[in-house]
Amino acid sequence: MPSEIVLPQEPQVVYQYVLSQEISALALIPTENGHAIAGSLIRLPPAAKLDGFGQFFDNRSVLVRFDGAFYIVFKQDLFDCSEVLSVLPQGGEDPNSKAKRQGATG
Repeated sequence: MPSEIVLPQEPQVVYQYVLSQEISALALIPTENGHAIAGSLIRLPPAAKLDGFGQFFDNRSVLVRFDGAFYIVFKQDLFDCSEVLSVLPQGGEDPNSKAKRQGATG
């Protein structure tokens, strides 16, 4: 049996994004106990509106929701291929502006 991924019980949306181009995402398949298992690697389409829940696993991945399903995406892919629609109160700094500053200075 594949290892289960523990999803947050009530995830808080931190950012809302719209993709400017497609990105790769690992689909998470819900299990009966409220956890998930890793599914297929897919491509999320341009213009997709994503809810972002912040860092997941490590500082290189982000948990997102698209069309009611959860996915894991690389943070850099998300920052390079999206614009932030909104930053919700718990969100803090716009991640796109931080990534663009790092690209400009580093």
